[in-house]
Amino acid sequence: MAFDEKLFQDNFSFGVRASIANTIRIATAAFTSFWKDNASFLNGADELYGRILDYAVKRQFQNSAPLTSANYFASIKETNFCKGSAVFLDTHDYVINVCRTVKPNRLPCKAAYKLRLAQGNREDVAQMELFLPENDNQLSTRPPKHYAIIGYRYFNQKLQHLNILVPDPAFTSILYSLDLLKQITEYYHYVPEKLVEENVATLKSEILQAAQIKNLIVSGE
Repeated sequence: MAFDEKLFQDNFSFGVRASIANTIRIATAAFTSFWKDNASFLNGADELYGRILDYAVKRQFQNSAPLTSANYFASIKETNFCKGSAVFLDTHDYVINVCRTVKPNRLPCKAAYKLRLAQGNREDVAQMELFLPENDNQLSTRPPKHYAIIGYRYFNQKLQHLNILVPDPAFTSILYSLDLLKQITEYYHYVPEKLVEENVATLKSEILQAAQIKNLIVSGE
């Protein structure tokens, strides 16, 4: 299958890549600070580590998407009948899922919605609209979107990898992979340090509020 690298580059410009890298940077920094501050409640609560990290990443993508430099739209959508949700980014030609991955060039676990979205990477079949309302009759006029995944791993207070992956239609192999860590310093310089610090502080407060609502920590402590 021929992969259209130019189309990929058009949708993932330097500004988009920098926005993605700094969003993950802010989310992981806010998460780490929150976890340290609430260690007395969270130590040993390993089952909450991934949940809170996922929340931080989802929330920060929502916070950063309205910025002009982002060039993508972010939304949180349910992905199964158990009310599971994921963050999705939309560019002109791509729909992008954000997932934690075990290794840099390994796809995340399969799910029905991922398999459906991956069909958008076929050359001969238009992608079905995954979240189309039942009363929407515009499906036939919507251009198909390709599917990509932002895969990352944050472990031991360090970003282990950050890649943009384009899966094949069967979701068994990778058509294209871009390692964002190779230019991570350039991406970090793209956003003023003061703005990063302000965003970290804001997101940390949002994480704290959400944790208190879910009774994960005691309010006022």
